[in-house]
Amino acid sequence: MGMPFDFYSHYELVKKQPDEFRPSDMDDSLLPAQIVIDPIDELYKEENQLQRTVNFGVCRTPGGRIFQSFFSAKEHNDENTGNWIMITMSDDDGNSFVNKVAVNPPNFSNTRVFEGVFWLDPMGRMWFFYVQTYRRMDGREGVWYIRCDKPDAKHLQFTNPKRLCDGIISAPPVVLSDGRWAFTSYLHHPSAFHGDFHNDFNTTDIIWMPEKIGISVHISHDKGDSFETIASGIKFPYATFYENCLVEKKDGTLWILIRGMNCTGQTFSSDGGFTWSPATVNGNLPLPNSHFTIGRLSSGNILLVANYKANMFSYYIGRNNLTALISTDDGVTWGEHCLLLDPREGSEQPAFHEADNGFIYISYGRAPQIAGESLLAVITEDDILAGKLVNPKSRLKITTGRSTGMKRLEYYPQLVAIAQKHGIEL
Repeated sequence: MGMPFDFYSHYELVKKQPDEFRPSDMDDSLLPAQIVIDPIDELYKEENQLQRTVNFGVCRTPGGRIFQSFFSAKEHNDENTGNWIMITMSDDDGNSFVNKVAVNPPNFSNTRVFEGVFWLDPMGRMWFFYVQTYRRMDGREGVWYIRCDKPDAKHLQFTNPKRLCDGIISAPPVVLSDGRWAFTSYLHHPSAFHGDFHNDFNTTDIIWMPEKIGISVHISHDKGDSFETIASGIKFPYATFYENCLVEKKDGTLWILIRGMNCTGQTFSSDGGFTWSPATVNGNLPLPNSHFTIGRLSSGNILLVANYKANMFSYYIGRNNLTALISTDDGVTWGEHCLLLDPREGSEQPAFHEADNGFIYISYGRAPQIAGESLLAVITEDDILAGKLVNPKSRLKITTGRSTGMKRLEYYPQLVAIAQKHGIEL
């Protein structure tokens, strides 16, 4: 594998602008989102969705109800103002889904909501975390949540939106062995979504917090009533987007894996998350620059879902070959036990939930540039260990929704050409 791309060596730091030059409406992103139960507006119909991006979340309740989410827009770019998050729900084990809860930004004209992470806590309450920001990205962002204490009820009720911290969330909390709840957030370099990458960078729209760029760790001692930040600014030189997942090793060490530029970063804490080792490249996981998810199963093994190919070449074109992998040695080695979930181009943004019925529910999407679909895989740990479906009730490539109003973007032919060049299914 070649050397990863060192983002911070390549780009100069953006200079901070005086606060008085900031837009007067920038703090609209600190207002709560609008939560709409059972939305019926024409805006949310699939034929009116020009984009559809699956969030990092799926949840199956003890009663068998499945929740999934995506964010969409009536514009071709759902990563901008004017979008919304839709929580969908299935009461027939994923065979059909209905729009159940819309999370609208506080102001469609200048704020947006994105991501979306489900978590079923030990008390059976369903949390839905999401991110809210001014315009495309404002350098501050913000992790918010709503919570449904009875997710199997006929009529769902959610708490009011609450802001937890600055940053972006990409994985659910983890219950640590000492009883604390922990989750991570991150802030990336502002130009990762602006300027050199998108030619739309305006420094007056950025709240400059260089000390927070990187990953932060948050802890709750009171079952989620409050969270405190115990570490921040954990950096990895080969990251543009600091998407990451937290795992507790069997010896109590905390381990964070980080999305990198054609590599995977890792950092460790031996004091409960207060201090962290310098982040380095994990040579056993040369994953592409795309979202992955990792977590411990009830068996004690660790599950990773990622765009993955054995013997990957450097700068692997990676949003395809979505694969579930199991490590039986606490995350040291990978590749012996894996199950290909979806080989097609655009298979991305995975999240998983291990349900109490013995199945693992994996949510993912096919990119808006390719298909604009939401999908599920329902499998067991034995399927992954065997490298094939051995449970007759396991299923792959379950389409749960589609943006039927989507139009192909201008660079779609380039994506097709690249996929064909590398023998990747479309």
